[in-house]
Amino acid sequence: MPKIKVHERALAHLSRGLYRSPASALRELVSNAWDANATTVEINTNYPNFFQLSVRDNGDGFSREEFERMMKGGIGNSTKRIDHRHLKFDRPLIGRLGIGMLGIAQICGSFEVRSQPKTGTGFRAKVHLYDGAKSKWDDANSGLLHDATSEVEGGESVPDKIIDIGTYDVWDLDETMSQGTRILTSDVTPTFTQAFQISLKLPNYKNVPLDWKRAVTKVLNSAASLQLLGDYWRLLWELAASCPVPYLAEDALPRGLVREKNEELTKHNFSLIVDGRNLFKPVFLKQNPGGYTVHRFERSTLRVYASHGDDVEAPKSIFRQTSSGRAASCRRCRRAPECAESTFRKRRYKS
Repeated sequence: MPKIKVHERALAHLSRGLYRSPASALRELVSNAWDANATTVEINTNYPNFFQLSVRDNGDGFSREEFERMMKGGIGNSTKRIDHRHLKFDRPLIGRLGIGMLGIAQICGSFEVRSQPKTGTGFRAKVHLYDGAKSKWDDANSGLLHDATSEVEGGESVPDKIIDIGTYDVWDLDETMSQGTRILTSDVTPTFTQAFQISLKLPNYKNVPLDWKRAVTKVLNSAASLQLLGDYWRLLWELAASCPVPYLAEDALPRGLVREKNEELTKHNFSLIVDGRNLFKPVFLKQNPGGYTVHRFERSTLRVYASHGDDVEAPKSIFRQTSSGRAASCRRCRRAPECAESTFRKRRYKS
């Protein structure tokens, strides 16, 4: 069977835990659907058993040739950030590095893809991911690591590595399917299944209303914490908060603070349905007894410095820019940041 080849710089996002939660992995599939001009994405978690997982969209779909090109080394070879396509409904591109499809690898060992493009023949494929391959990604003797080149902005090619992470089978679609893409897995990891099944038995768990507004206003707004409600509630909340769906209402925040943003999101004509629930941003502070501020927080930037180099195991000292524009002294040697023994790496953190 053909091997799935992924460029090292893209795979690094997987190994660093970019998709460390089920919602993070599913969000990238939602982003792919958005970039494919889908107006609806439906996710089914097989609640309350969680033995299967499916994601279906009504987007543009893609061809067998495009899929095979991606599997043979196209993942991570060029980023969507330099993609100049113009999407429908005045949408921006939001997918990351073309690896959204492999994000689901965090919660399954294999999955099936079916896609029907607007024109031409669709395809179906079975993707098998190597078990325990992550521990071998950095091992030059594993046989999974190969020299390659990667394309960067401007068309320049730079040295890179390609890693084999699995195999795939692909066939022409032999059934009638509406335009779009469907991803299905029945090989969900036991950790995912058990965690979600257990979350339904927690003492503070409450059934999730099909009406998402009711779920937010009657349950989430009165819960002591999201953690106490369990993993299933967390999955729904994270997807609703991070995906480009509208707010529950234009007055979800007082004084019309989200009215303009909500109009923009509504204009993009995109909906996300999870287990029959049409999700919206899980924010509704109107008449919320918990209190809120009516002042908008402006984006701010803080400069942070770390000292004493990377070869020292001691905690790194942090320097904060003061109102005078000068950095405070090193917490270890009590000297200014330019102390001779320290190597500083300037980083910028956005709040």
